[in-house]
Amino acid sequence: MSDGKSPFTTTTLTSDAVIPNSSSLSPCSLDVLDPDRTPFLPKTRAVKPKLVSRQSVPRHIPPPLIISPPVLKPHFTRKLRSARTSLTTVLHPRDASLYASHFPPGHLLEIDFVSKYAPGVEIGKGAYGFVITAVDIRLDRGVAVKFIEKRKIPSWGWHDDPELGRIPTEIALLRALDHPGIIKFIDLFQDSTYFYFVQELHGSPWYGKNGQFKSKVPVATNLLTQDFTMDAFMTDIPQTPPSPMSFFSSPDKSPQSSASLSSPESLNTERLSHDLFECIEENKHLPECLSRYIFRQIVDVVHYLDQLGVVHRDIKDENVLIDNKYRIKLIDFGSASGVEDKDLHSRPWYRDFRGTLAYAPPEIVQRVKFHQAEPVEIWSLGLLLAFLLTGRNPFPTEDDVLRGNIVLRNCKIVPDGEPINLLYHSSSSKEPIIISSLCYDLLTRCLDPDPLTRATIAEVKAHAWLLPEYLA
Repeated sequence: MSDGKSPFTTTTLTSDAVIPNSSSLSPCSLDVLDPDRTPFLPKTRAVKPKLVSRQSVPRHIPPPLIISPPVLKPHFTRKLRSARTSLTTVLHPRDASLYASHFPPGHLLEIDFVSKYAPGVEIGKGAYGFVITAVDIRLDRGVAVKFIEKRKIPSWGWHDDPELGRIPTEIALLRALDHPGIIKFIDLFQDSTYFYFVQELHGSPWYGKNGQFKSKVPVATNLLTQDFTMDAFMTDIPQTPPSPMSFFSSPDKSPQSSASLSSPESLNTERLSHDLFECIEENKHLPECLSRYIFRQIVDVVHYLDQLGVVHRDIKDENVLIDNKYRIKLIDFGSASGVEDKDLHSRPWYRDFRGTLAYAPPEIVQRVKFHQAEPVEIWSLGLLLAFLLTGRNPFPTEDDVLRGNIVLRNCKIVPDGEPINLLYHSSSSKEPIIISSLCYDLLTRCLDPDPLTRATIAEVKAHAWLLPEYLA
């Protein structure tokens, strides 16, 4: 936010956040903080009811139950009345088992939900629920619906909203956040078992039919024939990404470009492999130029959250959606926490680690009694950068993690002043992966084993490797 104001009206500590005595802190801990804190409340915006118009339903959706006024049955449908018109609601089959196998037997979807959205297919599963596609009937666009199982939400994962009542903290946060790199809240429904969290649908398939890859990074032979320009990196936030066929093609300026990626036709088959994990997995690794473009977007999102006192606490490639123009969206805020205080040295300390153990820093591996979430976030960013560049975990063993011993196999670090082609993409396991010394410097700053000297998100964002003028 340009004005620096937080969307939270008060301050919170999640239930696992503590303010330890100085005697209980480890040698690597920061100063003891002020314990006077109160719960935060994100500013919410009202969700306006949307009229449902009678439109044709995509072929892949089960045939809807369209009831005309002469045979109107109150048990199956309701009429939306206004001063000038009366529209009959279009209801799709409510049997939840038609759309995902995770629903309990006999579960029926909420009637208001099926009157506004045509459910599609399952696309993912997490710790607290699963996600399916759907089509917004009124706007004829694709959306994602995350079903959050109420009984699985931990005690610290709830938030009392003055408008919506008791809802998951993830939903409260995403209603308040507004950034192009964060998945957007659209709508909310619930029944006795689930919250129906309707959100933006983003990403392009990294596997096509029969496992054929759709959006692959060009191989080295193609990259070496292209002229290198830095027009795509002359703004603070990336605007012109390298396209799948040409790293420096003109950006798509159509206002409907994002919607076209989520059209009802694209929901005809099961949507798989839309995250950064699959993008890296298919390409083995990404060239430094493309890694830098993707990493800059993620850093900008984390910096935005940090300015608002929010920490995602589960940064990893599986929580980053990416499309065929390499535009990212951060998802899954189920582990996130937030406070109003923007001062890094006044942030809370935590007993419990949230996130993925493979991304845990040394202070978590060592089972230090208390830790701060912000340095853990930076460590996760460092691991993510290593995965982008090499496709491998830079710490083969737990001892390497504790010592901060970065192991980059089959990589060549190019010293300053030596010519380097950042577009080079090694297409063979025998060819070394080229990494510039400036990139390696940022990697070591993020993967510093000491949280006291590890880079902050502000330092990462200001690093020379991520500046627009780098190699201009």
